[in-house]
Amino acid sequence: MSEQLQTDLAIEAAAIADVPQLVAVHLDAEIHRFPNKVGSQSELPTASEVKTFHNNNNSDIRFTRLYEQSILHNPHEIVQTVKLGSLIVGFSLYNSRTHWLGSLYIAPKFQGLGIGTLLLQNCLRSAEGSPMSLWTSDQTPSVAFYTKHGFSIDGPAPLSSCPQITPSKKLPLISMTHPG
Repeated sequence: MSEQLQTDLAIEAAAIADVPQLVAVHLDAEIHRFPNKVGSQSELPTASEVKTFHNNNNSDIRFTRLYEQSILHNPHEIVQTVKLGSLIVGFSLYNSRTHWLGSLYIAPKFQGLGIGTLLLQNCLRSAEGSPMSLWTSDQTPSVAFYTKHGFSIDGPAPLSSCPQITPSKKLPLISMTHPG
């Protein structure tokens, strides 16, 4: 991360007014981590299929409720934002009681600049040496990102937790753990 970018960024706790931007970053990052085209036999959904899934399932409403509940009602849910001015360019949702990393999303234009690493390091510090767990899509760059930061793959996440993107495609998820 460049020194100029680092000085322009601010890490702060999310406020309720931040929720619309959190949802926008979440959905944008989620859609952009999948390819525009894959082979017809691929189990991996395309970006278009993921976008349709989110539109059809009112994901914006579900994520709005999730982040509002986390910010307003759960003192163990830590939602940190990285802002460039008033623009949220990334955020994380970490449960300090269960040591579960529920979300870490970076706006696509800001990926690869060290913002995800910055957020993840803050979450790991909050864990105070306790193991941290998460689920992520097993065929996306996020696996390499978490592995680079000391997470190991535990195995597949429960099949019931994997969203059905199309009638023939479930989003494969894996469980990963950081030793703490």
